[in-house]
Amino acid sequence: MKNNLYFKWLCDKVVAEPNQYNKLLSHLFSKPYNPRCELDKDRATDGLYLRKEYFGEISDEPCSVLEMMVALAVRCEKSIMSNDDKGDRTSQWFLEMLVSYGLGQMTDDNFDSMYVDSCLEINNPFSVNSPVDMHRMPIWDQMQLYLIEVAVDEGILKKEDLKWVTT
Repeated sequence: MKNNLYFKWLCDKVVAEPNQYNKLLSHLFSKPYNPRCELDKDRATDGLYLRKEYFGEISDEPCSVLEMMVALAVRCEKSIMSNDDKGDRTSQWFLEMLVSYGLGQMTDDNFDSMYVDSCLEINNPFSVNSPVDMHRMPIWDQMQLYLIEVAVDEGILKKEDLKWVTT
């Protein structure tokens, strides 16, 4: 069911210049997303709903890593971080995931599929300045911690009010 127009539609949601990341995005599109924990299956479901939005139905094919990441970036923006003053930041959330995974410099000129696979295996889609072990945490919770840091950086929250986050 996956096709080139659907791939372009996904990329257009999150990357202004997909051509510089075409090899990486293609690889993420071809790679099945394997949830690390039970709750991360919800991220796969979110990715499959992108297919339903585009095709009108969900196929039997598993969710790809790209679909999961795009769906999470879209959900982050629409459900949590929507801000008329800031505009649509869906691509920002997606690029933050790429950087956290260690893939921010993985342009077509630097593409290495083995490196990408290794990064996806050992890294997380969100990184925070916290002693919390993110590897054991569902992706949704990782995103919540990351967004708290964004809110502190933007002055929406005060750091001293967040001691509960790291305890």
